[in-house]
Amino acid sequence: MPQGKGVNDVKLIFKLALLVPVIALSACAPAKAPQSRPPQTVLSVLFGQSNSDPGLEDMLTDKIRAEFPEVMIDWESVDWGDYFSREMRAKIASGEIPDLIIGKAQDVANYEEYGFLRSLPESLSERASALALPSVSVNGEVYGLPYNACYQGVIYNKDMLESLGIPVPATASALDQAIADLKEAGITPFAAHMQESWYLGNVTMQLAMGRVFNSNPAWGSEFREGKRAFASDDDYPACLEEVKKIFDNTWPDTMTVDQYECARRFANGEAAMCVTGSWFMQALGSMSPDMNVGIFPYPNEEGTAKLLFEPNLTFMVNGQGGNRDLAVEVVGSIAADQKLAKDICDFTQTESLLKGVESDSLPQLRSDITAWMHADVTLGNNQMLWQFQYSLALKTREWLEGETVFGELLRYADDNRALS
Repeated sequence: MPQGKGVNDVKLIFKLALLVPVIALSACAPAKAPQSRPPQTVLSVLFGQSNSDPGLEDMLTDKIRAEFPEVMIDWESVDWGDYFSREMRAKIASGEIPDLIIGKAQDVANYEEYGFLRSLPESLSERASALALPSVSVNGEVYGLPYNACYQGVIYNKDMLESLGIPVPATASALDQAIADLKEAGITPFAAHMQESWYLGNVTMQLAMGRVFNSNPAWGSEFREGKRAFASDDDYPACLEEVKKIFDNTWPDTMTVDQYECARRFANGEAAMCVTGSWFMQALGSMSPDMNVGIFPYPNEEGTAKLLFEPNLTFMVNGQGGNRDLAVEVVGSIAADQKLAKDICDFTQTESLLKGVESDSLPQLRSDITAWMHADVTLGNNQMLWQFQYSLALKTREWLEGETVFGELLRYADDNRALS
C-alpha cells in the first residue's frame, strides 16, 4: 500500500478530485515544440497490455504522429501479466531499455531501483490526480505518469441476488451464507476464469490488500526481511484459502475458461458473482449493456473491506537513453489531450487519473463505485512485485488441481521471497 497519506487524507483528496471542473479542451492543447531533431528519429516503446488494452497502441500512435511527424515509433506490445516483467528484465540485462515504457503504477517501485527511470518534471506530474501519485513516487520524486485506474472487487448480478433475498455480503460469514443460499437455489456462486494464471495472481493480491496490507502496510517489507513467513503467518495463507473457496464454488471446468468465456457465461446468468476488476465490464458491457450489476469489496472477517482503487496504465521514461527528452515531450503531449484520455477510458472501461477529465465509462457500476469511493478507498498494490505474484499463482494452480499440498505452496512462497 502506498505510504505517506492517511485514510482521511486520501478520502479528502478523492472527494476534492470529484469537484474539479472539466477544463475546455482548447485550453489544454499542447504547444508543439519546434522540431530540433533529425527526421525519422526512432522512439522505442514497450507496452505491457492488459486484456482490455489491445487497440490502444493505434490510438496513441495517431496522437504521437500528429504531434511529432518527424518521429518513427518502434512499438513492442506484450501481455503485461504473462510477459512484461520477463521482457523488461531481459532488456535491462542487455542494456537495450526502450525510450518509453508503458506498464502499471506498481512497476515504478520495481524498476526505479535499477536507476534508469527518469523522474518527471512537476509540470507533468501535476497533471495527474494526487490520489495516484504515491503509487509512482520514490523518495519524493515522481517516476511515472499514472494515466487511468480500475476498481477491483466482486461484480455481481443484482437482480439474481435480490430475487433470492440475498443481501450484499459485508462480512466473510455473510459471504459464506450467500454462497450456501445460491447453491441451494441451483446457482453457481462464482464466475471465474482460472485458465489464465494472471487471474489467480490478481485475485490473490486483491484478497491480500483487504486482509493483510490494510491492517499491516509493512507486511511486504517484513516478508522480504525475513520477519514474516507464509508458513508461520495466518493472514496470507487465509487469502490463499479464499482463492480455493472461489475455486470450489465456480464451474468445474474453470481451468479451461478464459475471461471472454467467463463474461459470456456471467452475462447469460450462469453465475451470480465474479471476483475481478472493472476491466471485466469491457466484455460484459458489450454482451449485456442493460444487465443490472453492481460491485462490492470482497468481504473480510471484520466487515471493513474497501473497494480497491488501482492506478493502472503508467508512462515511464528511460532517463539513460538518447531520446529521454523526446519521451518526456511525448508523454506531456498525451497527458494534455483530454479528448484522447476520455476516449481511452471509454474504450477500456477505466477511470481517468488526469485532472479535469470526465468520461462516461462504467455506467453499470457507477452508482456503486461512487458510494464506495466516497466511503473509503484502498489504493492498489505496491507491496509484492508481479514476478512473485505470478510465480505464486502458477504454484497455486498446482495446489488447486491437487498436484501439491498446501504446506508445500506456503514453503514455495517463503523460498522465493527474493522475487517479491
